[in-house]
Amino acid sequence: MKESEIQIYFEKRIKKISNSIEFLRSKLNKLSIFRLILFTLTIISLSIIYIYKLNSNYYYFSIITFTAFVILFIIYNKKNYFLERLKSYKKVLEQELNRFNLKLDEFYDYEIKFNKYKKDFNNARDLGLLGKKGLLTYLDISFSLQGEENLYNSILGNISYSEKEIKDRQNLISELEQKKNRVLKLIRIFQEREIDLEQKGKLDFNFLENYDATKKLIPKWLFYKTFLFLIWFSFPILFLLNLPNFLMSGIIINTILFYVFKKKNEKLYKQIFKISSSISPISKLSNFLIGFKYSKINSKLSKKESKKIFKILENIFNKLTVQNSPLIHYLLNSLFLWDLWQLESYQNWRKKFQEHLSDLSKVLKEIDSILSLANFKFLNPDYEFPNVSETQKSISADSISHPLIPKQNRVSNPLKISKLGDSLIITGSNMSGKTTYLRTIGLNFLLANIGSVVAAKDLKLPPIEILTSIKNEDSLEEGISFFYSEVKRIGEILKISKSNIPKLILLDELLKGTNTRERLIASKTILIELAKTNSFIYITTHDIDLAKKTTKQRLAYFQEKVENKQMSFDYKIQDGIIKSTNALKILELENIGLNFKIKI
Repeated sequence: MKESEIQIYFEKRIKKISNSIEFLRSKLNKLSIFRLILFTLTIISLSIIYIYKLNSNYYYFSIITFTAFVILFIIYNKKNYFLERLKSYKKVLEQELNRFNLKLDEFYDYEIKFNKYKKDFNNARDLGLLGKKGLLTYLDISFSLQGEENLYNSILGNISYSEKEIKDRQNLISELEQKKNRVLKLIRIFQEREIDLEQKGKLDFNFLENYDATKKLIPKWLFYKTFLFLIWFSFPILFLLNLPNFLMSGIIINTILFYVFKKKNEKLYKQIFKISSSISPISKLSNFLIGFKYSKINSKLSKKESKKIFKILENIFNKLTVQNSPLIHYLLNSLFLWDLWQLESYQNWRKKFQEHLSDLSKVLKEIDSILSLANFKFLNPDYEFPNVSETQKSISADSISHPLIPKQNRVSNPLKISKLGDSLIITGSNMSGKTTYLRTIGLNFLLANIGSVVAAKDLKLPPIEILTSIKNEDSLEEGISFFYSEVKRIGEILKISKSNIPKLILLDELLKGTNTRERLIASKTILIELAKTNSFIYITTHDIDLAKKTTKQRLAYFQEKVENKQMSFDYKIQDGIIKSTNALKILELENIGLNFKIKI
């Protein structure tokens, strides 16, 4: 599917589903009226029969109307459930259409969760990873806590991938995205959890693995089950023989055992009920992934066998829900030790299928960790996988653009340096695109590092560590000034850059928190030191004196145009050095009444 077709695809699907929703609503309204009529007829007919003491044959009419009412009731519930599923799918499509158009204002603000995974706040802040319009908000469609954690840790640099791991991730993304409905189907399965269980939030796959099968729920010495079965099997005989005391003894023993094991198993009850909300979507996900080439569970189970596994568990859960009715719960345990039987069934289920569950958990975690990137590729079919190689000693791209700028406003630029140790000094006008260029490179290299497609043509690079100093801020709480916070960050970059791992270093307005003379001296010294490292260095500056072309340094600039007292930018990077600045022009255009012809 081409990029130009994505919008049309979503709009057509949304329109089709909207029409189906309206049709179903109309049908459900009619069914509601018929149900009401049938129920009313049943009540009226029964009342007439009772008041006039009519022959019992007249009850047939009431039975027919009531039976028809029950049938309509079942049909109504099924159609209403289907309606809810359609509404859920429509919501998914509308959400992804907004994501495609970068309308992220209604999405969750992922900055709230950031502290859970925090490692390098500078990169997150500098590259625009957080907030309602950040990369994480755009990407994250993970449906599990583990998938979310992996996505965050990947993007924030807490996980480093080798060339092989990056290529494996690229292959998995390609397979997930190969069919246009595959990613949407996975999102839809998760969304439907809200219909089935009225629960929101992400799934937790850990329960599939975290289980001690050696722990006995019922001690070996308790052979009471067999004894109990014999008692109740022979109940008619015991009753005829007038042995009620013997029966009462069995009930008393059951009651004692019920209370002995109650406290011990309460914790397990809570765990079981907690995971019960995850079973339906996990079962659907498991069935969906069988036949998936990548899936490690592909060769072990058929869809029928997979359904059977979770059907058994659902039956156990349903039997345990009797705890919601205290009186019935007590009677069943006094008569049959109901809970212990169900808990033993659960333990036997875990023992029998634990290997499969552990494999399933690993597959689901890996699929979920990559799903956001597969969706990113689906929404951006023109994006390409970069060539990431550990033998690569240079970087190159025919063009590169910012993935979070709407496509109609996006401008592509080439990479301007290639060799390790090289630096590009970028001068230019205010608002002309210098900082955006740094972020463009940083975001695309970050995406390349985690196996994603990139907003670049023919991008080649090694697995690379990204170091940034773009949006430094002072801190009132820590008493750190703007200049000192910048110096602190530069010190960290100089220290980290000494390792042999290739680095991408992005510095915006180097040491802008101090005076021009000292800034120039310090900046030149920093550049000399960075040139000795395994780094590709990009620096923006207003200090034209810093821009001296050498064998290790290249020069580029961005510039504005002023026509008819209107300023415009083409955001295109050009070779060389800026020959004019626009600070005074901006002030003049604002017409704030200042005289700029004074001598200094």
